[in-house]
Order: sequence, then C-alpha cells, then structure tokens
Amino acid sequence: AQDVCTVANLSTFFEAIRGIEIAVVGDLVLDRYIVGQTERVSREAPVPVVVQSHVYHRPGGAANAAVVAARIGAKVRALGVVAGDAEGAILVNALKEEGICVDVVHHPEACTPVKTRILAGSQGTMQQQVLRLDRPGHVPTDALAKLKIECSNLRRQDTCKGLLICDYGDANLHQILIDEAAK
Repeated sequence: AQDVCTVANLSTFFEAIRGIEIAVVGDLVLDRYIVGQTERVSREAPVPVVVQSHVYHRPGGAANAAVVAARIGAKVRALGVVAGDAEGAILVNALKEEGICVDVVHHPEACTPVKTRILAGSQGTMQQQVLRLDRPGHVPTDALAKLKIECSNLRRQDTCKGLLICDYGDANLHQILIDEAAK
C-alpha cells in the first residue's frame, strides 16, 4: 500500500527532521533575478525593452534544497563545487546567511552555474518572467575527485543522519554521488 501524503504526515516529518544534521550534495546554482519595467518595444527586434530597476539573488539547484531543509528545521551541510568567481561568493554568503554549514570544494577553473531570469512589467501590471539566460557550470575532474573525498569523509562522521542528492546535470555529479550513496 502506498502512503498518502497528508498534512498530518508532513507535520510529523517536519517535527522528525528538526535538529537532525542532513548533508545536501549536488549542483550549487546561483539564481539571479533582474527586475525592471517595460515601456516600449525595441526598434531592432520585436522584443520588449526592459529598464532595469534592481537585481537580487537566491540559492538555486542543490543550494535551494539546502535552504528548504534548513528552513524546516534541519541542521544542513551543503557540499558541492564552487568557483572562485563573484557568483560563487554571492552563493556561499547566501547559504551562510541561512545558517547552513558550507563545505565546498573551491576550484580556480570551475565556473558557478547561474540562471538569470528577467522579470518585467509595465506600470500597474504584475511582473512576469520574459527571459531566462543560463550560464552552465564547469567542474574540472580533479574538483569532482575532491568532492568525492569530502562525501566519503562525511559518511564516516556519526553526526550526519541524512543525505539529499541534488543532481541538476550542471557538473555531471550523478555517477560520483550515486556511487557514494550506494556505500
């Protein structure tokens, strides 16, 4: 028989997870939102001209899963590969602000994946996404090897009671993570 997901079941789950250390391993992504107003259509192409008003960032990919787990009460440790670029620094700081322990492999040749969403609307209308621009991540093989060692070290610790694997395909982590989870 399949379990039915009910509010009572979720409430029990949230209570059970509170205070437990969970490792979230995977593709740490930065979500960038560029917000602005549209007032006209471009002369060069039939596209809206967006006048930027502000930019904000959120953890995405596995980083978003880590934030969700932390907000429901788990003690979260995020593991992944982060580049030494500005986007990587923004992402690590955002995770730390959420109270997440960040164990990342820094690599100078890596590139932090960024998903940029352009949100626009005219005066008095609701903002909506008009474009998403993705910058894929790049993770060198030696950085993946270091991440595998970090996962192995984590498994030896008795404090970590759960492992959440989030593979979005940006860094081709799937085989390393599957091998590690199978141990």
